[in-house]
Amino acid sequence: MAIKYYKLHCEICGYTNITDGSDCKLVECKRSKIQKDIPKCDSSTGEASKSTFISLPKKYKCPKCGRLVSPRKIQEPELENKAKNNYDKDFNTGSKGGFERL
Repeated sequence: MAIKYYKLHCEICGYTNITDGSDCKLVECKRSKIQKDIPKCDSSTGEASKSTFISLPKKYKCPKCGRLVSPRKIQEPELENKAKNNYDKDFNTGSKGGFERL
């Protein structure tokens, strides 16, 4: 069974962490469900239909600044970092898709 990795990134303070959830203690913030539609009264039976709700995704407090951070599911961290480094290398050298001098 593969381990699920999550990336936490706070845009406010710049905190970034890749974790499987076991190495850091995160504080989950409670979020209320949102009502999707209102209950309607059925004229033939006289009963009201139940309303449906949408659950919101989980959010956690940033350990540095305390604002809400949403986790993003990622693949193996080594693969992601390797792909990012290869992209930066190609972009900076201009070897693939860069402008060439005429």
